[in-house]
Amino acid sequence: MQYTLRPATAEDIELLDRIHTDNMQKYVEKVYPWNPHLFRDRFNPQDYQLVTIETEIIGFIKVVVSATDIYLGEIQIVSNWQNQGIGTNIIKAIIQQAQLDQKNIWLKVINGNPAEKLYKRLGFTVLAESTTHKKMGIMSGRKKIDWLLTEWSPFC
Repeated sequence: MQYTLRPATAEDIELLDRIHTDNMQKYVEKVYPWNPHLFRDRFNPQDYQLVTIETEIIGFIKVVVSATDIYLGEIQIVSNWQNQGIGTNIIKAIIQQAQLDQKNIWLKVINGNPAEKLYKRLGFTVLAESTTHKKMGIMSGRKKIDWLLTEWSPFC
């Protein structure tokens, strides 16, 4: 299935919040209370891209790039488009870019989220754990030790 990415705008927040809630609320509520305002409070359109097929928005990704890292903050695909390889292909493309740029790629997954299996299958390993999340990553070989020792918060 051929998808395209387009930058998000402030006007996209309603739809993105709904997709995020539909996909994540059931997992979040297993580890702590759901905050219905958190996504909107932290939404910065420049970090998000919409996943579209033809004219239909079927999901979104949040990717934050720094000098040494690519943080996959979120990947959400609407439920009726899941399990068709779209999310896998998006993540593979991000991994490939990280490797080309010799950057570490990392993400956080909430405990109990079945996406953890996908991340492991794609080469992510668990770097740190909290009572609510796992920090997973693929190391580029650059600054591995410093990056592993960096403190992290599962609530970033």
